[in-house]
Amino acid sequence: IKKALSQNKSVLILVPEISLTPQLIARFELAFPRQICVVHSKMSYGERYDSWKSILNGQKKIVLGVRTALFSPLTNLGLIIVDEEHEQTYKQESPSPRYQARDSAIIRAKIENSVIILGSATPSVESYYNAITGKYKLINISNRADNAQLPKITTVDMKEARQKNLIHGPLSKFLLDKIEDRLQKKEGIIIFINRRGFSSLIQCKDCGYVPECNHCSVSLTYHKADNSLKCHYCGSSYSKTEICNECGSSNFGEIGFGTQRIEDDLLEYFKNKKINLNIQRIDQDSASRKGKLKNILSDFNQSKIDILVGTQMVAKGLDFPRVTLVGIINPDLQMFVPDFRAFERTFQLITQVSGRAGRTAEKPGEVIIQTSRPMNPAILPAIKSDFKMFYEQEIETRKKANYPPFSRFCLIEFLGKNFENVKAHAKYFKKILPLNTDFLEILGPSEPSIFKIRNKYRICLLYTSDAADDLLCVDLGGRRI
Repeated sequence: IKKALSQNKSVLILVPEISLTPQLIARFELAFPRQICVVHSKMSYGERYDSWKSILNGQKKIVLGVRTALFSPLTNLGLIIVDEEHEQTYKQESPSPRYQARDSAIIRAKIENSVIILGSATPSVESYYNAITGKYKLINISNRADNAQLPKITTVDMKEARQKNLIHGPLSKFLLDKIEDRLQKKEGIIIFINRRGFSSLIQCKDCGYVPECNHCSVSLTYHKADNSLKCHYCGSSYSKTEICNECGSSNFGEIGFGTQRIEDDLLEYFKNKKINLNIQRIDQDSASRKGKLKNILSDFNQSKIDILVGTQMVAKGLDFPRVTLVGIINPDLQMFVPDFRAFERTFQLITQVSGRAGRTAEKPGEVIIQTSRPMNPAILPAIKSDFKMFYEQEIETRKKANYPPFSRFCLIEFLGKNFENVKAHAKYFKKILPLNTDFLEILGPSEPSIFKIRNKYRICLLYTSDAADDLLCVDLGGRRI
């Protein structure tokens, strides 16, 4: 950045989520005082206008922001940095315009003849493939900052722990003992579970009925704090069901667990041991108010908070020297999402959240992973902190299945309030596309697993092409796509 500024060039820095990086912003402003312009979606219209003007007239030479910052009117752009380039939050799927900010940044760099750096400790499979095949230049940083060592990573096989009765709710006795040790040492602890709420769902024990959202085809998550059932897709909230709509029973049970349940269980366990502690959650429910997250992180840094329990929001962008223990609860859930990138995202999440522990040489870190599948191909390389091991097995799987980067996928989604109309339009669209190509395969139309969101039905067509480096143009009545 200093080199670019010395050549009178401007700089664009993209980060996956601005609310998670108050430390990053503070450090950039310290290094480049009064030269940074922060751009993100939570700014008011007036703030956005002022930022836009200051960038356009050259007052601000450095723009730091989320994916929308890509469109900032920087002149003489010399450098683009995409931090955590693997993050899926760079992809804008809805509403329009739909784009992948990392890929679009590469195109902008090409247009403006500027340098682009994609940074990540866990690069996407496609980006790493481009690097080792010579399309990108690969730069390795083999040491952590401040000569810190990688944390020691241990797995707890939850199948064995249950059989031996070495668990307390969703937490293993092994992890609880490690937490108690760190509490006595006054060191920081982060517990990661990629699910908010108290339990994943509630279910009638007599007939199996599960309450679902009226507007989306998903089950409702139980939130104990306000005794409500919430939809995490449309945001609808309902009073907790006391009587089963199917059989009239009041015998409901809670299935699964989220951040609220982990928080409650920790408080209860250590209260019984007469240990008082301060726990704070970091998820979309607890950190929705403006400034709340910044205050939580500040208190944690000052040792006013003992344990942070959170979702993906604690996995990246946090740098606290006092954190010496990270607990990862049930990463198995992420592996069985119906997505060919499920193993990749599991490996990335485990590695990223593990990196929060032991960030100084003086205080080495430890990571405890609670899993029922410790030998899984997504988990074993993460335990060994071996990205190449993961990449080599994943790229082989992708090659055999002809998945990206060896092919291209294009998903076309049809949405509407009338299911039959949506289905008819999807069928018609498939008919008008050419089917006589030997490199294009069309799957569908079909319903995705969540076929309704916000009262709109969804039907999808999936196009796969072996021509990974070719551009396909199709003429539809004078319009080329």
